[in-house]
Amino acid sequence: RRKTKPDRISRACLSCRARKIRCNGAQPTCNNCTDSESPCVYASSRKDRLKTLVPGVLIA
Repeated sequence: RRKTKPDRISRACLSCRARKIRCNGAQPTCNNCTDSESPCVYASSRKDRLKTLVPGVLIA
């Protein structure tokens, strides 16, 4: 039997990324942020996301 993999979303919110949990990608707030009452913010690009998650690290 083949197991079907769950669908992947194109991007996760910054909160889910930081907590390393699955984000359902719902907007304006995902289920995890709604449950934990934390701000749900999506970075517009990979470059913005790297700046937000790793401050002080230079990107070559």
